[in-house]
Amino acid sequence: KQWYQRRVRGDFQEGLEPNLEVRGDTHTVSSLLKLYLRVLPDSIIPSSLYEDFVAIILTYEINPTEGLNEMQHLLRRIPPTNFNTLRMLCTFLHKVQTYSDKNLMDLNNLAIVFSPTILKNRGVDNLEKEMEDIQKLKKVTEIMILNCAKLFPADRDLEDENEL
Repeated sequence: KQWYQRRVRGDFQEGLEPNLEVRGDTHTVSSLLKLYLRVLPDSIIPSSLYEDFVAIILTYEINPTEGLNEMQHLLRRIPPTNFNTLRMLCTFLHKVQTYSDKNLMDLNNLAIVFSPTILKNRGVDNLEKEMEDIQKLKKVTEIMILNCAKLFPADRDLEDENEL
């Protein structure tokens, strides 16, 4: 299985388009997606906004509507390419969790798997702080997946001035 993942990864790196349907191996595709997100220079949500996103959890627990509004505002501060990528990822993960009775990937499981790649605090070498924040990061990810239609409206792509 790992040899196949290395081959597919190599094909992507060489600009080829491997046929992922031949093996029907969803684990390879998900492993490659997580690897891609893990090796990005910064997480999809920039680490400079880490504390702001973690702080939203307190607001959300007191008033979910206000917490969602704050998160929507914060999401507008991430770079346009990151916003659009996060929107597609959360929309996809939302769809995946609707089939949890077949794939066993419910909202909780998806948040556990993807939260470390969506939001990282790269500047912290404090293991205690990281462990303390795990549940908060998972909650941020759950909120984004569950509320992706409100947080990432399909009709609103952010424009990247560098691409214009």
